[in-house]
Amino acid sequence: MLNMKLLKGSSLEVSAWCKYEDVDAKTQEVRPILSILSPEGEVYGTNSATFIADFESMVELFGEDGVDVIEVISGTSKAGREFITCA
Repeated sequence: MLNMKLLKGSSLEVSAWCKYEDVDAKTQEVRPILSILSPEGEVYGTNSATFIADFESMVELFGEDGVDVIEVISGTSKAGREFITCA
């Protein structure tokens, strides 16, 4: 699985997607992971809460099969940290 951050500023066609839980190797916390499959067979994943929430909002609005392409964008938090999300 490739890191979603690699696509900052790019678009990604969505062939399929899934959300699952995994255990963080450092903290042992259970965290949600969103994985997206491209038409080329590449899988991109993220554990970004902002990205996952925004993606789920798009799915809620357009339906499970209605999200065909997303744009991976970045921003800066009030604390000065960079994050990614989608549009």
